[in-house]
Amino acid sequence: MLKIYHAPMTRSLRVIWLCEELGLPIEIETISFHPEFRFSEEWLSRHPVGKVPVMEDDDFSMFESGAMIQYILDRYGDGQLQPAHGTTQHAEFLQWNWFAESTFCRPLGEIVNHRRNFDPPLPDVVFEMERRSEKCLRAIDDVLADREYILGDFSAADIMLGYCFILVENFTTILEGGYSNANEYWGAWRGGIQQGLIHPIKGAGPSSSRKIWYTFMNRYRRELLKEKKTQKLFYK
Repeated sequence: MLKIYHAPMTRSLRVIWLCEELGLPIEIETISFHPEFRFSEEWLSRHPVGKVPVMEDDDFSMFESGAMIQYILDRYGDGQLQPAHGTTQHAEFLQWNWFAESTFCRPLGEIVNHRRNFDPPLPDVVFEMERRSEKCLRAIDDVLADREYILGDFSAADIMLGYCFILVENFTTILEGGYSNANEYWGAWRGGIQQGLIHPIKGAGPSSSRKIWYTFMNRYRRELLKEKKTQKLFYK
């Protein structure tokens, strides 16, 4: 059984969400994100730079959420939620996976880190990172002009992008700048709840993903409120 080390509001949500879509049994261990734990000898033995998530599959351990997504798809996905390897469709799938992590999440992560670690935040830094994030949002908005999901059909690329949209909504205002296609895309996850709630979670697809997304967003918002009250979670 896969074991996922999870911390509130981190990229571990991607991995948990994918496993739920695929119907895989998983064990989730929620850990402290406080630096005292993350930089302990115990945790550094699992992640060399003290980040989250970490995933174990029997005696194999790995880090980096994007790599976990690909590992799970290839080992347990049975062809679901990704196009066939060696096709141009799969190349586009990889393109959006890496775009989500290396291009879109990077400035968003800087906004989160800056707002949490600097009081008050430096406005020029936040402005520049929001500008870079908005370029990414515009690219997604353009692609979604003629499709419901980033590849047309729901895939793990949407799961990778989903975490970016959590950060966009909760730490920026860039969705308010128009981007009707991106807003509709995000709204289907966040607001398309009724259809998801009346369907069982079996396999992949828009209805199951909406139910799972609703569950995750409830969990995420509870964790966010708890963090705001206690101010005991630290992000780097």
